[in-house]
Amino acid sequence: MSLTREQIDRAVDDEDWQRFRKSLKGKTTQHKLRMLRQYMGNISEDVRVRVLNYLNALSRGGQIEPLPRQDYTFAELFVLLDDNKVKVRR
Repeated sequence: MSLTREQIDRAVDDEDWQRFRKSLKGKTTQHKLRMLRQYMGNISEDVRVRVLNYLNALSRGGQIEPLPRQDYTFAELFVLLDDNKVKVRR
């Protein structure tokens, strides 16, 4: 998941995303993944970057297994979340 700092900074600078992200605090990892999948109904490059960045954060925090490093397309990311292929650690 090779995102540039510029991509991330641009994508996360969004009030609605920040509200959504904060709404996930305290929820189970499974719930967070379901909500991310629903959030992906808003198809855009910024949404792709936001979701990938959030998955990276969950991985760094030990909540999910690291995803294979690749530049996921929107469709690949959608399938990954839809088919429950993200391995939850806790």
